[in-house]
Amino acid sequence: MHPWVSPYSPYNLFRARSVFQVPAHITIKQLTECLLHQETLALKHDFVDVSLMDTVAEVYDKYMQETVRCEMSHNILDFTFLLQNIVPNDEASNGKNKDKKGEEEGDDLNSRLATLYAPKSGFFTQFEDQGGVKLFIKVTLQSLEWWKDKKLAEEWAVWLKEVQSFTEIKIYFQMFLKSNFCRELLFEVLRGEPDSENSEYNKTEWQERQKQAV
Repeated sequence: MHPWVSPYSPYNLFRARSVFQVPAHITIKQLTECLLHQETLALKHDFVDVSLMDTVAEVYDKYMQETVRCEMSHNILDFTFLLQNIVPNDEASNGKNKDKKGEEEGDDLNSRLATLYAPKSGFFTQFEDQGGVKLFIKVTLQSLEWWKDKKLAEEWAVWLKEVQSFTEIKIYFQMFLKSNFCRELLFEVLRGEPDSENSEYNKTEWQERQKQAV
């Protein structure tokens, strides 16, 4: 595991990928070299101008000036990069791999990326490995038996089983729970709120929330 990544960091709850805790004093050039082994700029941000000689602290200060956007992204600075920008220059210019050596270099690149950016959310991994996902959905399905509106209970049972089927896709449930909307909806169903006379949503609104969460 990369030394800047902690599986126990609470920030991992807000991202499907690992969140790096980067030293504030290093430059973007140094960060690019550490993570992507590149000397030229490969990292970009959606609304912050980034240059190689900026420190992480300077970029973060610019980022924090956009208060609303920061709150929406949980104050996590998200960088992106284009894969072709980190492919060795000779391969990019030739546009081909002539021999086995070229294929091995490509394999090394993929292996490096997988090591650096593979999801490492320890809590969710353990939750899935211990059968927590299936048990959670099973309990929620059983709770539907207590609903007054049996037809409504059947509709939500179909939705839960659909979510259950998607959990066969690797890390799907991790991403599902990291969405505040999806997580809250799942707990609302467990509490029986769609069946409650005092619900803040009507039947049509619940159906829309159902569609948005799958």
